[in-house]
Amino acid sequence: MFKNPSSLLRSIGSKILLALLIAAFGVWGIADIFTGKSGNTTVASVEGEHISLQEYQRGVYRETEKLQAMLGKQFTPEIAKSFGIEPRVLQNLIDNRLLVLESKSLGLRVSDADVVRSIRTSPNFQDESGNFSKARFEGMLKATGQSEKDFIQKMREDMAVKLLITTITDSISPPENASKILLSAREEARTVELYTISPALIKAPPAPNDAQLKEFYDANAKDFTTPEYRKISYVTISENSLKKPAEPSAEAIEEEYKNRTDEFKKPERRKVSQLLFGNEDSAKKASLEIKAGKTLEEVGKTAHILNPNNISLGLLEKANVPTDAAEQVFALKSGEITQPIKSAFGWHIFRVSEILPAAIQPLAEVRAQIVSDLQKTETENALTKLSNQLEDAIASGSALSEAAKEFGLKTISLPAIDKAGHLANGEIAKEIPASDKFLEIAFKTDEKTESQLIAGKAGISYILRVENVALEHLQAFANVKTKLITDWLKQEKEKQLASTAQKIAGQFANSTEREKAIKTYSLPAPNSITISRSKDATGKLPAPMMMDVFAKKIGSASDAFILPSGDYAIAVVKNISPAKLDDKNPQTASELADIKKQYNVSVQNEIVDEYLKNLAHKYKISVNLPALQTKNEE
Repeated sequence: MFKNPSSLLRSIGSKILLALLIAAFGVWGIADIFTGKSGNTTVASVEGEHISLQEYQRGVYRETEKLQAMLGKQFTPEIAKSFGIEPRVLQNLIDNRLLVLESKSLGLRVSDADVVRSIRTSPNFQDESGNFSKARFEGMLKATGQSEKDFIQKMREDMAVKLLITTITDSISPPENASKILLSAREEARTVELYTISPALIKAPPAPNDAQLKEFYDANAKDFTTPEYRKISYVTISENSLKKPAEPSAEAIEEEYKNRTDEFKKPERRKVSQLLFGNEDSAKKASLEIKAGKTLEEVGKTAHILNPNNISLGLLEKANVPTDAAEQVFALKSGEITQPIKSAFGWHIFRVSEILPAAIQPLAEVRAQIVSDLQKTETENALTKLSNQLEDAIASGSALSEAAKEFGLKTISLPAIDKAGHLANGEIAKEIPASDKFLEIAFKTDEKTESQLIAGKAGISYILRVENVALEHLQAFANVKTKLITDWLKQEKEKQLASTAQKIAGQFANSTEREKAIKTYSLPAPNSITISRSKDATGKLPAPMMMDVFAKKIGSASDAFILPSGDYAIAVVKNISPAKLDDKNPQTASELADIKKQYNVSVQNEIVDEYLKNLAHKYKISVNLPALQTKNEE
């Protein structure tokens, strides 16, 4: 289903406000965006169409969650900020408003039938058999807090925008031979002789003096800085900390049942079947056939209905029947049918075949649920009591380990870790609790101090204590001198190798000088390899080198490029083999189709980008940056 019209075809993003927004957001933190008071503050408007702070926050939250899921434990607010989530979300919201306004201005309308068809055919709302599931649709509405009316309106706008974008880009197609030319260039093969220049050519530089080391030390201070490390202990509070609650007494179960009588009331239920039609005429015709004596099922077999595989809806409460039909369905007697009823999904004919009156479930049916609920409540109360007792003991002056021992809890001690949970050797410390905020709170808590209760996952909570803090510090020059010498020598050798490689590459540019360079530097015999733009046969040539090689003629040499091994390489082009394309080959046809598609998308992206820039001049856009800043400073 079409969800994000503003980014449907765009891969590079509109630049209408992006530079301004990135600069403005630069001083704010992602983590702060969800704090402070809620309200109807407008963060931006497009021709009077407001973008609310809540809408903006939801967008930032969704994008941040995606990034966090992708990065896992590597995620930090600082990294999130570097992705420019906030300005990008606001830009997309503005783009969307521009496209919606323009589609309305041009009179692009989407019919009810098209909206319903799109909803009914969306995989998001289909059951395992591929049929539309009203339960899934209503579940989505409930989960996202939308009304059916609002969702359908948004769907209509999105479809109109899609129609607008399709209209302005649909006529774009590459020149007839463009795909074949591009594929031929991609599949063109080149045979090259690859000469390597290894670090063995470079003599070890003389040992550096202290002045050189000090200069290197100052220039690379971050490499000799030890991050902040903390030793942390913590106590886990969970159901496992408690004895399993005993089964409640019969009196307690009976009392709970009486107190929750309303909860165990079963409303009137009706066994309902329906036929669903795409238009009124079909529904009226079917209604006449049923009145003439045919059953609902008989009509369903011959009429063109939208729900051939789910005519029976089973036992339904009134709340489960579409709003437009609920009153009529629950006014029927057993065996009766409704007149055709219109809803957002089409035209319905309902039949009631059985009526189960309202009743109260007997205690025997709900006893297991009551027992479970009472035990759960007892456990929650016991956990709360234990947490309070532990916090009270700490507040009274007991250290975490002492308080834990008093209540039979185990204290777990972590070795020194950094903000990301890494040990000094770079490994992730074991036994770090599964809580998104554990490390964050651990590095905000003062030394020799306990934290507040931290809510974890699966009903587990923690209290931690910071036992020791080793602050971030630049290691003393004298302490890292051995490493400084090693790193300096390595860097100097790399510089000399790069300089030598470039010098040899300069000689290779001249075929006469090439042989002299090979002898002078005793270069090993070259490796002959065949490569193409689509695939490097050796898997070791860097992309910049590939581009350089394919810009050279036969007999020419590339520049010198560093390889993953640390060697430098120079390629001499020995042969060029044009691609042999067979239009009748299914693989070739598929590749040509892919190239044509990529070309189309690339051009269409540019068109949409330029179109949005023009719309930004046509419609008045305002961004309430002070409101955003105020929100984040609260």
